[in-house]
Amino acid sequence: MSSYQKTKLEYERIKEERAHKREEFLKDKAQREEALKKYEEKKIATYQLLKRKNQEGSAQPQSAYGATAAKDSSSA
Repeated sequence: MSSYQKTKLEYERIKEERAHKREEFLKDKAQREEALKKYEEKKIATYQLLKRKNQEGSAQPQSAYGATAAKDSSSA
């Protein structure tokens, strides 16, 4: 095998490695973006649920613990 052929084979091998690494990177990047999107959706859904529960809870009378805490804070 000539020096040129060896160099050409080495170049092709490196080129394939780079292409493989790039594919892996793009796949991992897509997975990260998808996971982040799911996390954000779940976070927003949880926020909406808690917001709705909080609005419903504010219309109801306070519990004994809440009333006691309100009295303590007003006297301070």
